Amino acid sequence: MATWHIYTKLTLPQPLREDAELLDLTAHLTDHGVSATIDPTDLASITISLTLEAAGHLEAAQQATDLQTAGPLAGAEITTMSLRTEKDFNTDYAAAQIPDLVTLTDIAHHAGITRQRVRELSQKDPAFPPVALTTNTVALYLKSSAEAWARNRNTTTGRPRNNR
Repeated sequence: MATWHIYTKLTLPQPLREDAELLDLTAHLTDHGVSATIDPTDLASITISLTLEAAGHLEAAQQATDLQTAGPLAGAEITTMSLRTEKDFNTDYAAAQIPDLVTLTDIAHHAGITRQRVRELSQKDPAFPPVALTTNTVALYLKSSAEAWARNRNTTTGRPRNNR
């Protein structure tokens, strides 16, 4: 037997009217460490996360299906299901959850221009990446967005030509 982490999206036969209904719908799953959320744009769409013990992925999927389409959830339609072993779950959880971030100085170095020019472009260039996080002392940008901007930025010198 192995522990499986299951993530399922379901469509309910009718939209929920209040948050308490979600607790009623998932109460029978508490032994499985259930966590459930409602899609705020579609009150008939919910996501359920749970864990269970099964010999393999097919057995885990069948158990999850049986649990999530019976009792108070009878009539719900599973639209998406994802299964992960305990080992895969722990590996993913242990991986860095924070993306690589860079400062304007880092962006300047990568783009081969001065920090002052990058600061100017950050205020004028609509394609410049948005700030991802601001601390008390510095603005941080997603490294991948900053690198893409540096690769694709217009490096033509001078004023734009008038195309008349």
